[in-house]
Amino acid sequence: MKISLRFGAGEVTGNIPDKYVTTVVQPGPALNLPITEQVSLVTRALHNPIGTKRLIEMVRGKTTAAIVVSDGTRLVPTSVLLPPVLEELKAAGINNDGITIVVGVGNHRPVTEEEKTAIVGADIYKSYRCKHSREGPYVRVGVTSRGTPVEISRFVAEADLKILTGNIEMHRLAGFSGGPKGCVGISSLRALEHNHRLSRLGSNTPGSLEGNIVQADLSEYARIAGIDCILNVVTDHRGNVEAAVAGDVIEAHQKGISLAEKKYKIPVEEPVDLVIVSAGGVPKDSALYQAVKALQNAMDVLRPGGQVILVAACPEGFGDPCFREWMLTGKGIRDIVGRGEKEFRLGGHKAVALAQLLMKGQVYLVSLMDSKEVEAAGMRPCVSLQDAIDNAVAEFEYGRIIVLPFGGVTFPYVMRQTAASV
Repeated sequence: MKISLRFGAGEVTGNIPDKYVTTVVQPGPALNLPITEQVSLVTRALHNPIGTKRLIEMVRGKTTAAIVVSDGTRLVPTSVLLPPVLEELKAAGINNDGITIVVGVGNHRPVTEEEKTAIVGADIYKSYRCKHSREGPYVRVGVTSRGTPVEISRFVAEADLKILTGNIEMHRLAGFSGGPKGCVGISSLRALEHNHRLSRLGSNTPGSLEGNIVQADLSEYARIAGIDCILNVVTDHRGNVEAAVAGDVIEAHQKGISLAEKKYKIPVEEPVDLVIVSAGGVPKDSALYQAVKALQNAMDVLRPGGQVILVAACPEGFGDPCFREWMLTGKGIRDIVGRGEKEFRLGGHKAVALAQLLMKGQVYLVSLMDSKEVEAAGMRPCVSLQDAIDNAVAEFEYGRIIVLPFGGVTFPYVMRQTAASV
């Protein structure tokens, strides 16, 4: 069986021996809507908000607006979302110079001017002020009941109208992205660390908000931050809009999450011996920091002691200095996990997550990363997908294999547990 998987902006290929039972697990089928229909979905959502007035009515008495957009690591077609929003603001009387588009980078690296142009579109970049959230200071506007300091980008804090845009996907820490989680992109490192540390206190299941303290804290955070409304979309695995919701940061989000879960939560019959997973190419495999999410999804359907082949270009390496430092200076994966039990740091938390995954099974990494660093991080570097397959299948005579071509957004789960998987 020949497979082709996304790797950066290109693909890698490999052949799986016929004697193995191989299943390809993908998200629900893409609608492949034309751009005009995608824009129509967004416009209809804006004209029919959930839990708020229409945007054009909310603008009355206001002269400035901040529109928060996602950075390049997310499957969000921002250039499709922005024009309808800008049209509403223009119709309400807010001039171009009263609007700031803020790329929310959170604890990711700052985006370049070229990346801003690619995110928002050349025409919008030329016509509006475009900033990223770390270009200016953060403003403290309050504190949540759980002690998280509400510190947001000045560009957002000073605006009369605050709009969050983004997409809704299942998420490990927050249950779902989108909605109040959009505040993560515009918040200080101190605020993010405090919020993410709360993950130790409750349930964190992708696709569920029940008992999720991180999400509950973010909901309160968004209210204190003064977020007026959201525009969220559900996309296919290539970033094309398939559904859109707008309105209240919590009510509209609730409506959208059911659409995302149906598309990306996929059942499989039982745990398997080998999972071959691609993060999905650009933008999901820009760095190992992002690609770990695909590895987590793969591990959910792996039998104990099984193997995973992770295909992720990772041209930016680890993608976070703290993540890299924890992975390369730890005295083995158990030492990293132990460090995480004693302290919590953004980036370090990703190292703990990876170390915990490596305790479940062998990981082969097909990437552009330095092979010595890959080995030091506890994985086996492979020069090609075929090299990885050959090494993996040599470990067992017979086996079941799952291929996840878009592992960054596909959340498989086992319908029935075998004795070996309990």
